[in-house]
Amino acid sequence: MTSCEVLSPNVSAMLVPLRKLVAGLSIRDRLPQIELAVGSDVTALVLCILEPLNEADEALLRTFADQWNVQWWVPAERPDTVYPFYPLDRELAYTLLEFDVSMLFKPTALRRSITRSTACSICSAVSAISRCRRGCRAKWWGSRAARR
Repeated sequence: MTSCEVLSPNVSAMLVPLRKLVAGLSIRDRLPQIELAVGSDVTALVLCILEPLNEADEALLRTFADQWNVQWWVPAERPDTVYPFYPLDRELAYTLLEFDVSMLFKPTALRRSITRSTACSICSAVSAISRCRRGCRAKWWGSRAARR
């Protein structure tokens, strides 16, 4: 696979270089998967590694991050917790510029299933935002006017 049309273009473009990076890691046999989270300004890649990185692996990851403008996350003590490895000066967030709202999140936030109460809360929030947007001229994906 050299590209993927369902991924954002920047992520699709890095598939071959990412494959080459993984092949060069000392822990490639201890890396069952890489998870992806794309925020408004940051693309995060979570290494689901079964062994710690060595210095050479860390250097390869830093170089890749600088070249492809991504942020690496790695597991902490427990497999269900991760922290940013490099670079540390970025925040993964969804931003709604028209509302001046930015919501920080961890790249593994969607691993857990959404419960009915969470889904209801999300629906209520979107509905409230939609009601607030009716007087605005800008189109918003959730408004009826934008779908016409």
